[in-house]
Amino acid sequence: MTSDMQIHKAFSISLLQTAAFFVYAAIIIGVVIILDNRLPAPVTLDNEVKNPELFVAERAHKNLQKLTENGSRVVGSYENEIGAVNFLYNELVQIRELADIHKNLDIDIQTVSGSYYLDFKPFGAYNVYSNVQNVIAKIHASNFSKHNILINAHFDSVPTSPGGSDDGIMCVVMLEVIRKICQWNGGSDDGIMCVVMLEVIRKICQWNGTLKYNLIFLFNGAEESPLQASHGFITQHKWAKDVKAVINLEAAGSGGKAILFQSGPGHAWLLNYYSKVPHPYGQVAGEEIFQSNLVPSDTDFRIFRDYGGAVGFDFAFFKNGYRYHTKFDTFEDIPMGSYQHIGDNILELLKSIGSAPEIQYNDPTYSKAVYFDVLGLFMIHYQQYIGTIVNLLFVLFSGLVAYKSFRDFNLGRNWKTKIYLIVTAIVLLVGWVCAIAGVLSIGFLLDICNFSMSWYGSPYLILGLYGVPTVMFSCLPLIAWNYYNSRLHFSTRVQSQLQSSIVRLIWTVILLVLTCLGMRSAYALMIPVAFNTVGSLFVHLTRLHHSANGWKITYILVNIFPSIMLIYQTITVLSLFIPITGRIGNDKNADIIVGVMFASLIIIISSFYIHFVTLMKRPLWLIYVFFATFLIHVAIVVSPLGFPYTGNPVSPAPQRFMIYHTSRTFEQEGVVKQDSGYFVVNLDRRSPKSVIPYVRQFRKE
Repeated sequence: MTSDMQIHKAFSISLLQTAAFFVYAAIIIGVVIILDNRLPAPVTLDNEVKNPELFVAERAHKNLQKLTENGSRVVGSYENEIGAVNFLYNELVQIRELADIHKNLDIDIQTVSGSYYLDFKPFGAYNVYSNVQNVIAKIHASNFSKHNILINAHFDSVPTSPGGSDDGIMCVVMLEVIRKICQWNGGSDDGIMCVVMLEVIRKICQWNGTLKYNLIFLFNGAEESPLQASHGFITQHKWAKDVKAVINLEAAGSGGKAILFQSGPGHAWLLNYYSKVPHPYGQVAGEEIFQSNLVPSDTDFRIFRDYGGAVGFDFAFFKNGYRYHTKFDTFEDIPMGSYQHIGDNILELLKSIGSAPEIQYNDPTYSKAVYFDVLGLFMIHYQQYIGTIVNLLFVLFSGLVAYKSFRDFNLGRNWKTKIYLIVTAIVLLVGWVCAIAGVLSIGFLLDICNFSMSWYGSPYLILGLYGVPTVMFSCLPLIAWNYYNSRLHFSTRVQSQLQSSIVRLIWTVILLVLTCLGMRSAYALMIPVAFNTVGSLFVHLTRLHHSANGWKITYILVNIFPSIMLIYQTITVLSLFIPITGRIGNDKNADIIVGVMFASLIIIISSFYIHFVTLMKRPLWLIYVFFATFLIHVAIVVSPLGFPYTGNPVSPAPQRFMIYHTSRTFEQEGVVKQDSGYFVVNLDRRSPKSVIPYVRQFRKE
């Protein structure tokens, strides 16, 4: 008995080691957050003297100030139809006057009327428009090509919003790129530049390279109404019929990095060019999420795809989505590095795709791509069929390595150990089901107690409200199972390694299912399955599975990269969805949506470490700490600190209301009744309860 206790002590994990593990986890999270927020150093006007080919963020910033200084640019308003149009036209004229003699820049203003059908779910709608405007610039190819590449951004904005990020910044980027392509010896323009697209145009005009295809820059004046001006261009403009590819520039947030969230449809060759830009940033998982209609938004990309048959890219800023469509979407709050990030990428992308042979030959191959960036440092991409092959190979590899590990522990002949493996798998699955059930219960209780969305303005609360209980509920069944099997004939070291293999096999099966369903985002599971499989094989080939600490260290090391990628994807998903819950309607329980989404991601991340609980001397102490942490966060939620909204301009998290002044006429054999008033659309779970005490008309008399 003493010998058994000594063996257990040699292989067990102390409280100090447990604390060290959480420090390790905190370091990984910190590294991911730092790299995720890292932006390129902005180029200033002084830098341009020595490096005239570089995109100049400072000029774009100054010009965005000029575009937004008159406030909202609502379709039909003077600010939009006169002020913005004149500003863009004058800037393009200045660029043309300073353009290199080898660059031919045409400018056109289109006024267009029309109608179209939008196939929104669950009900589509017809959209009719009249006299909307587009400002269009065309840089002609060196060889008089008939093929066009379209770059689009819109200059209109919603009421009350100055539209700094949505979508003013993209307009100034285009201006600067046009300048750089057209003006090889471009002089000073006294800082009178517009937006990112203007800056893109500026740089394209300065570039001394050659273009095989024409570049059309569409500054469209009616996107928020919605998507009207882009339809008018692609269906009626003289330059539209030969558009082969499109680069759409949008925003659903303010600042951060501009993400590639749609590519194609099909045409995996597009990623060959985007992957070579200076700051690649994109996830095919985002594409699948957006196209599943989980995000209550759409872009002009839909119009160019459906009505123009074009393929291409859809980019958007999405961080800090609280500012989206509010008065807080100002130019002052967009970091200079954000201009540089999208500007560098679009400028380089246009230079490369502007001579891509695939444009000319119009390759009909409908091949989707799997793509993802690694912390914004580089991008990995491959065609979907290759992803299917890779996934299936790792499914097979994982199964074979698991079989070897079971053989190495001499588990193949004893029926009791086979039962142990099966029951352990069930216990792990039960733990995950309990975790989801626990999160659902928490979300439901907070909602009925009127504490929903308390994390909205303080996202850190999500970790304590839903992340900590997820790990706690996942661990409890395994702790109970380990206690029941405390007298098994094999040690806790063996049990822990077996549990690791079982976890990997569960995710291997799920990876197989996702692959068979054609989910390109299955790569997110393929990465940890692949690394854990290789790590397990290394441990068994080197006989480290018999050592006290060798296999633990190896296991921690091989999980660093998968953990970083999973945490990176989790931060991306939360950064997108938390602000969106402020505009999804009051019929949806945001706590359940965010809680289940976060719990699912935490289950994946934590599952690859859960087997270490088996080695802990006092695993219940971990549960006590988790439970105390959860209670602290609940206390914060029910206190004034849990109020979800803030109007602080530095870090806003406003509650949204969509308010229309309406007039109604009810007719039945003549006019029966007429009235007028305000129609209020409740955009989040707390609407209209949060304002009932302050708006008398909302109260039930």
